[in-house]
Amino acid sequence: MKYPAARLPQLLTRSPFPPLWAVTGDEPLLIEEAADAIRTHAKAAGFTARERVVIDKGDALATLTPTTENLSLFAEARLLELRFLVPPQGKEAPLWFAALCDRPPEATVTLLILPPLDWATKKTRWYQALEKGAILVETQAPSRTQLPQWWAERLHAQGQHASRELLAYLAECSEGNLLAAKQQLVLLALLFPPGPLPEAEVRAAVAEVARFDPFELRLAVLTRNATRAARLITALRDEGVAEALVLWALAAGVRALARASEAADPRAVDAIAKSEKLFSPVEKQALRSATRLESAHCHQWLRRVAQLDRIAKGVEAGDFWCEAERLALALNPATRTSADFSVTWSTL
Repeated sequence: MKYPAARLPQLLTRSPFPPLWAVTGDEPLLIEEAADAIRTHAKAAGFTARERVVIDKGDALATLTPTTENLSLFAEARLLELRFLVPPQGKEAPLWFAALCDRPPEATVTLLILPPLDWATKKTRWYQALEKGAILVETQAPSRTQLPQWWAERLHAQGQHASRELLAYLAECSEGNLLAAKQQLVLLALLFPPGPLPEAEVRAAVAEVARFDPFELRLAVLTRNATRAARLITALRDEGVAEALVLWALAAGVRALARASEAADPRAVDAIAKSEKLFSPVEKQALRSATRLESAHCHQWLRRVAQLDRIAKGVEAGDFWCEAERLALALNPATRTSADFSVTWSTL
């Protein structure tokens, strides 16, 4: 049965310890935290040995046996961890998961760690079999409006608390990157004692170590969040990030939008997402929305990316960071122009 991550502490107290678990979601930190909690409780329940298998191909299930022979009398009870880097595929997937749910390996707790899954994957027979036969924990990243509360809960867990204004500042600095936020939480626990956090000192400490990820810039481009994209470019510039990384993020996002805008069939979006290595539900939804874009707009953005490439290489004069911000702001419908440029996305 499927449960939200908030129910996990209750689920872990079940006795006997359930033999089959699965964790999925759109946020790596929350997936790993849920998996760590399951590992810890499985070990406390006597499953002291641990085996790990990484599955990097969707059709690799044919090479795995979902059940095992009985362990010997003196063998340790184990935790069998199967980490899927891509969603399971192929005709054997429904049968494999059905067999796993019907007859889990003996003296074993099986933990499946799944990548982000879109709505279509959740309708497949293998997922439905897993949802019916396992404890399926679904993590979900907090929205931007929920981030201050997420910070408040995490600070409370380490004996600290902050004002509403400071919570909003911390949420803004982490830009929704929970891995970066966790690093900042560790820093605050080391720098300040339990109790109320001093606002000025915290702001100074966080500003000193704040980091912005080029992948976040690509996501901002894909979602056409012009304001956020411009802010990220400014932050990346201030941190001394190489122009090549910023160019990659901008080009990757714009190229994917252009390809989606030219797709005659919305079903082609999945193939585009796969070739562009866009796997999260948010990224795929952004591509689906891009099918309604006018190609002329995307061609204009591609032209700007090509110009940035020439500036970065010294072939054309110009301020790279200024032009990058102009490109970001052009993603806003209010600032777009309808000029069409003959630029091919496959060359970028």
